[in-house]
Amino acid sequence: MSDPNLHNRALWSLGLLVALFGVSPETSAQTDKVQSAQVAVKNNASLALEAARSGALARRNGEIVKACASFERAVELTPTWAVAQMELGRCYRLLGDPKGVARSHLELALKWLPKWSLVHIELGRIAEDERKLKTAGEYYAQAEQLAAADIRAAGGSARLAPASSSASKLVRLRRIIQRQPNNLALLGELAKLAESISALDEAERALRTIVKLSRYPKRAAARLVQFGKRTGRSGATTDGLAVLSKRVDPPKKRRK
Repeated sequence: MSDPNLHNRALWSLGLLVALFGVSPETSAQTDKVQSAQVAVKNNASLALEAARSGALARRNGEIVKACASFERAVELTPTWAVAQMELGRCYRLLGDPKGVARSHLELALKWLPKWSLVHIELGRIAEDERKLKTAGEYYAQAEQLAAADIRAAGGSARLAPASSSASKLVRLRRIIQRQPNNLALLGELAKLAESISALDEAERALRTIVKLSRYPKRAAARLVQFGKRTGRSGATTDGLAVLSKRVDPPKKRRK
């Protein structure tokens, strides 16, 4: 037979639990379920963060397939995490969007973080790849408004410039060069474009800067001389020839 005192003590304990905390066995079970769910969410968040870190490292190392697999895992664990959605969308784009879902992941990220300039840039890249240049330009323009210092937004606008006027492209290049004043490739592009619209002073300044910064000043000076002869700017020709006549030591190896 069961011990009646034990049964009474159990009832008393249950009554005390309900009286003190308003917890019945049924609500206690619900609380356990909530706590278990919270633990599961925390665990998933930790695992997703680790997967995202692995994906970011793989992407930096050029291992795009591996990166995509990591970001896929992060999205599976935390489907409402905007960062994971954005990274997966970008990763698919870099692979050529084999599943055709890069845009959908990026649009989810944009829904949750509408002021994140990088999402606009990535959507612009997809539109650009699809030759939807007007749409791409709108995304890049929005990104520039949100993050004026982000070179990727200005770079996107500059890539689209051939579809518009040379003057528009020149304006965009100037903005980029303000942030990357020592980028010789951009300076060379600026010089060509400025010359094409007869902005010869600006073209010459760009070519002279290249001579000053280049590891191969004679090669750069030759371009300055050719420019001077084409445009009749004797100062550019004379200064370029002066550099060509000098003995120039071979460029030093850059330290790693």
